[in-house]
Amino acid sequence: MVTKKSQQQSKAINHRSIALPSEHGAWGFLLEPLLMGMMLAPSAAGVWLCVTIFAIFLIHQPLKVALKPSRKSGIRTRVAWRYVLVYTLIALIGFALTIRTDNQSGIFLVPFLLAVPLMLVQAWYDAHGQSRALIAELCGSAALGAAVTALVLLAGWGIAPAFALWGLLLARTIPSIIYVRARLRRQRGQTIALSPTIGLHGLALLLVALLAGFSLLPWLSVPAIGILMGRAWYGLQNTQKVRASRIGMAEMAYGLLVIGLTVLGYIFNA
Repeated sequence: MVTKKSQQQSKAINHRSIALPSEHGAWGFLLEPLLMGMMLAPSAAGVWLCVTIFAIFLIHQPLKVALKPSRKSGIRTRVAWRYVLVYTLIALIGFALTIRTDNQSGIFLVPFLLAVPLMLVQAWYDAHGQSRALIAELCGSAALGAAVTALVLLAGWGIAPAFALWGLLLARTIPSIIYVRARLRRQRGQTIALSPTIGLHGLALLLVALLAGFSLLPWLSVPAIGILMGRAWYGLQNTQKVRASRIGMAEMAYGLLVIGLTVLGYIFNA
C-alpha cells in the first residue's frame, strides 16, 4: 500500500527534470534530422522510425537520473525507472512497426550501425558523469545525425545522397558546438582564439560546397552554412553577455534555417 508520506514525496518531485532533457541544444540535434528527413522523404515507416528515435532519445535523461547516486535516490530513482520503462516500450513498439512497414529490406539500419561507436563513446562519458564533456557532445550530436540518412533510405533514396545529408548535419552541428562553448568561455572572461572556430566553420563550408559540387546536396545548403560561419565570427567578437538559454534558442533557429534552405534547394533544384 502506498503511504501518505510517499504520495506527498511523489507530488513534490519535479517530474519534468526526470523525464525530459533541459538542454536546448539536445532538442535541436534531435529534431533537425527528424524534421529534415520527413520533409524530404515522408513515409509511413519514417513516422514510426521518428517515434522510435524520439523515445530512445527520451530514455537518456531518466536513465541518467536513475543511475546517478544521490541522497534523494529513493522515490526519485523509482520514478526515473518508470519513465525508462515507458520510453523503452514505446521505442520497441515503434521499431517493430518500422520493420513491418519498411519496403527497403532494412537498409535504413546501416547508418545506425555506423553510429554505434559514437553512441558507445557518449555512453561511456555518461556513465562516468561527464555527459557535458566536449567529446561526449560531439559524438552524441553526430550519432543523432544518422537519423536523417535512415529516414530518406526508408523512402528509397540512394546511398550517396542519403549519407550526404548526414554530412550536412555534421557540418552544421560540430562547428556549432565548438562555437557555443567558445562563446560561453568568452562570456566568463576567458581568453579565446577566434581562428580555430572560424577555421572549423570554413572546413564545414568547404565540405558542403564539395557535396553540392558533386550534386549530392543542393547549392542552397552552402549559403546556409556560410550564415553559420558569419554568426560565429560576429558572436565571438560581441562583448555583450547573453544568457546560455538564449544562445541555445538562437542555435535552434539557425538549425531550422539550414533545414529550410536545404529543403527549398531540393524543391527548386537550386
